Amino acid sequence: MTKKKKAPTSWDVARLAGVSRSTVSFVLNNTPGIKISEETRRRVLEAVKILDYKPNAIARSLAKQKTEAIAFFVLDIANPVFPNMARGIEDVARHNGYTLLLCNTDGKSLRELRYMNLMLERRVDGVIVGALSNEEVSRLARKKNMPLVILEHPRLPEHDVVYADNIQGSYEAVKYLIELGHTR
Repeated sequence: MTKKKKAPTSWDVARLAGVSRSTVSFVLNNTPGIKISEETRRRVLEAVKILDYKPNAIARSLAKQKTEAIAFFVLDIANPVFPNMARGIEDVARHNGYTLLLCNTDGKSLRELRYMNLMLERRVDGVIVGALSNEEVSRLARKKNMPLVILEHPRLPEHDVVYADNIQGSYEAVKYLIELGHTR
C-alpha cells in the first residue's frame, strides 16, 4: 500500500517563498493594515500554487473563533417549498463567505435535537430551522448562545423569527382580484 502524501502546510509555503509563516498568513488573509511588498506577495502566492496549498479550515476556525458555516434544518427536503428556500439561503450565505450545511429532519423532533447538538459540537456560526418541531432546540440554542432563526413559528419572541402573515396575504390577494373586476 502506498503511503498517503501529507498535505502541504503554511510552514511549507513560508519555506518555499523564503518568508515567515506570519507573512504567509497576512498575504492569504489580506490582513488590513499590514504592508506586504508586491514581490513578497507574488512569491507567497506562487508557492501556494506550486504546492497546491489549501488552508486548513479547522485551524482557521479555531484561530478566528468562526467556522463560516450555517446549518439549515428542513422538515422534509422533498417538500417543494424547501429546495427553493435552501437555494435562496445558500446564495446569500455563499455571497457572505459562509457554507450552508443542510440537515433533513424528516419532521422527527429527536433528529432535530441531534442535529442541534451536532451543530453545537461543530461550532457552526448559526442555525436556521425551517419548521421547529422540538422546543428543546430553542432552549438549547439560547443556553449555548447559538444564533437561531426560526421560519414559520411566530410564537418564540426570544429568537429571530421569519414568517408569512397568511391572513393579511389572503386579504391582499382577494382585494387585488376584486380590483381587477373578478367576482367569483
